[in-house]
Amino acid sequence: MEIRTDAELINEYVTTKSNAAAKILVEKYRNFVFSVALRYTHSYDDADDLAQEVFIKAFSNLHTFEFKSSLQTWLYRITVNTYLNSKSKRNINNTRQRDSAADLEQVLVENDNPESQYEYSELLDRFNDALQKLPERQREVFSLRYFDEMKYEEISQLLGLTVGGLKANYFHAIKKLAEMLK
Repeated sequence: MEIRTDAELINEYVTTKSNAAAKILVEKYRNFVFSVALRYTHSYDDADDLAQEVFIKAFSNLHTFEFKSSLQTWLYRITVNTYLNSKSKRNINNTRQRDSAADLEQVLVENDNPESQYEYSELLDRFNDALQKLPERQREVFSLRYFDEMKYEEISQLLGLTVGGLKANYFHAIKKLAEMLK
């Protein structure tokens, strides 16, 4: 199977409205967009809706993409802006965020001990509460680095901060999380 670059896929979509190119781009970035949306909405249903809206907006405006940043960076900005716009228009349902439904389900399947299941659920709740208490910049840097496994250089390009500043934010986020979870 031929591996094509984002630029090639974007060009193909812009010139021919290729469903195949769109499908490849969605598959490549679906998890990233969903995880960013989930961190903002704290609800799987709302994150799914937001991710769909992001891809609709992205494909409607793909012809304006100027390649000054990566497609991932562009999608991140669309996701955050779409969330902020939707938040101001309507009150998004703020149900408690779970680490991930698949991870939770796997733990529950592996360990059918109700006490262990309860402890794991409590730990996730405490972690998510602690994460939400971090200052916004630290939470954002921590999430991009830890959950999305992005390199500092990528985060720097995405957020417009220095690598040194990002490392300091990440360090302080970890320190605060550890303190809150003691």
